[in-house]
Amino acid sequence: MATTAIPYSPMATFATNALNQTITNYDDIPLYLSIIYGIIATMSISGNGLIIMVILNNRTILENPTNMLIFSLAIVDCLTGIVMFFTPSLVIRIHIYPFPNGYPDGPIFCRLVDSFYIFFSLGNISVMLVMLISMERWTAIARATKYRKWFALRRVKICVGVVIILVGILNLDNLIGKVYDPKVFPPCQWKPIFPKTSQNLALFLVCEMGRLFIPVFIIILCYLDIARRTIFSSKVSGLSIEQSVKYTARRRVTIMCFVSSSVLVACWLPNEIYFVLMNFSAIPYSFVIHGVTKTLIIFNSCANPFIYAVTNRSYRRSILQFVAGKRGDYKAHLHRPSSIINISNNR
Repeated sequence: MATTAIPYSPMATFATNALNQTITNYDDIPLYLSIIYGIIATMSISGNGLIIMVILNNRTILENPTNMLIFSLAIVDCLTGIVMFFTPSLVIRIHIYPFPNGYPDGPIFCRLVDSFYIFFSLGNISVMLVMLISMERWTAIARATKYRKWFALRRVKICVGVVIILVGILNLDNLIGKVYDPKVFPPCQWKPIFPKTSQNLALFLVCEMGRLFIPVFIIILCYLDIARRTIFSSKVSGLSIEQSVKYTARRRVTIMCFVSSSVLVACWLPNEIYFVLMNFSAIPYSFVIHGVTKTLIIFNSCANPFIYAVTNRSYRRSILQFVAGKRGDYKAHLHRPSSIINISNNR
């Protein structure tokens, strides 16, 4: 997304550096933010890496659609943490960043890395994966008889692949909009894709709708209907013991997914609303607001492992047992009725 700087803003020059590059007016992050981003990136890699290892330690749980989507989300968030370490103005500040020189390294770096194309593509994939999880939870509750057909494992894998391709296309405005200019510093600069401002704004709005606003709208709709069907349902009191156990298990995993989705929406919406308003000149650019909203997005990449541990007893036990190295107890626990795999299956 062209949301990490002011796209298409005029370039103000001040001096030259050792490479005889004209230094332009750019917003560099303060040192404390760089440290915070480094901590978040480390937490994202370690936390999501732990979830990945917990799941891979018993791959049979990947036969379940919910766990497959959670596993995919953990991989994407882990990669986000890794990407943060080599994206300018995150962990490494712009004025000390070793930008590549010459062709083709310079243009490739500007379009893929400095434009935040990779970083925001991973973020948008996370958003869409959470959307798929929300739809999966809604189907398990509202269309239980259709669940095994609609969310067959093969279809889930296809959906994940489609999401990756779709996000890559929806972020093309970032990929195209950042160009390499070796005569200035920083050498990566935003440039209008189309000659008219209205055309650039139209492209930006269409991409924003597809990569965030529509998925968020679907997430909200799914959980509103889930709440209507569960919180206000009068059928719970008439369930048998077996049905009650299944209902409780389904409720736990749905609550976990709901909290994860809510945190994602809370972290992403402020940044997207702010930049839409800013690009349409409804509000002025603010470095402070930009920094706060971007930090929320970055924080979201490390939040899910903590959410799983806090909101779901079975995930918490499995994580603790894996960390403690109790491999035998851990595998035995996974096959109990309260395990991760069975929680998801008991719809």
